[in-house]
Amino acid sequence: MSREGVSVEQAVGAKRSHKEILAAFDARLGKVESAMVEFDTRLDDDVVTKGDLAAMVEELREQMHGALNIMADRIRGEVRDKLDQMSAELIALREEVKEVKGDWALCKEAALNKSQGPNETKALDSFKPKSFSGKREAKELDTFLWNMERYFKYLKLEDDESKISTATMFLADNALMWWRRRSMEIEQGEADLESSRR
Repeated sequence: MSREGVSVEQAVGAKRSHKEILAAFDARLGKVESAMVEFDTRLDDDVVTKGDLAAMVEELREQMHGALNIMADRIRGEVRDKLDQMSAELIALREEVKEVKGDWALCKEAALNKSQGPNETKALDSFKPKSFSGKREAKELDTFLWNMERYFKYLKLEDDESKISTATMFLADNALMWWRRRSMEIEQGEADLESSRR
């Protein structure tokens, strides 16, 4: 279809692309220019009256106003559709975030619990050694050390640092005071672990 063959109202009303609408406007502009040339010709011939000119201008104004209203309504509808689509996507994203947060909380809880059931916790408690208060009795010290070795095996502790850290949690009274003083000396660089083992 040629550019002159489509009116502005037809292009906008038929939901054509913006390029087609602009082409229709260009065609309309061409007609206006033709009308202006014709108007100039008529003026030269003293044929056009003021009333004819006013009628032509009013007709053109009505056509342009109608075409612009149709185009504005179409654009408003497209924007409304896009906003509705974005709103639906935002709601879906919020739901996904809630699910991910729930999954994250479950993973976090599982990692903290290290999948220990109630029976495993009770078994772990039964293996915990009694605290060592620092009495200078060979039998009590020997029992404490033997129980700590069993506890290390149960926990599958291999390195000395983990063993020392775990063992010091079971010190009490004088033994705890001794370790507290010794650990402060180690932190300050006044002593090391080797001298603490003597």
